[in-house]
Amino acid sequence: MKNREEANHWLQTVLEGLGLNQIDLAGHLMGGYLALNYGLAHPEQLTSLALLAPAGSFHPMSLKFFAKIYPALLLRTEKRIDRAFRWFSGTGQPLDPIFRSQVIAGYQNAKPLLQLMPSSFKPEDFSRYRVPTLLLVGDKEVIYPPLEVVARAKRLIPGLHVHVIPGASHSLTIEHADDVNHLLLRFLAELRSE
Repeated sequence: MKNREEANHWLQTVLEGLGLNQIDLAGHLMGGYLALNYGLAHPEQLTSLALLAPAGSFHPMSLKFFAKIYPALLLRTEKRIDRAFRWFSGTGQPLDPIFRSQVIAGYQNAKPLLQLMPSSFKPEDFSRYRVPTLLLVGDKEVIYPPLEVVARAKRLIPGLHVHVIPGASHSLTIEHADDVNHLLLRFLAELRSE
């Protein structure tokens, strides 16, 4: 997938294949970017959208991101992968051994098909977007300044639900899984009760 349109076509094909047409969609990092990209193109398909530290979407990613992550993507050694994920964590702590083995296997064996680079969406991209949306970022985010992301997202998405998780970095779904799960479930429950 080389561009936003191809990414949307791929996701639309997957959803059609699964027989889904009204969904709650969530994504983290590149998954968040792809989910928002899809929501902007097909808002009528979504009942809600949850963005967990989405890549690029509201602010360019730091150059440090590329310097830290690309060596692991290109050379795929355990040492480089460990270094990249320690940086992602914001604490320098090693990954949980079980999760680490999955990450290593994924990096070393995956055949990347996605060539799309995440970029910030323009204000006009949001002109017909009215999907209930949750944005979760950590206050220790490393790929962009989290408070700037929150401010821009609030300007672009009417009624945006936002939570900045204290002590969380980009790996918020791992480091603060209980908080993330609680906030996601609460967001969905509130939508269902309206």
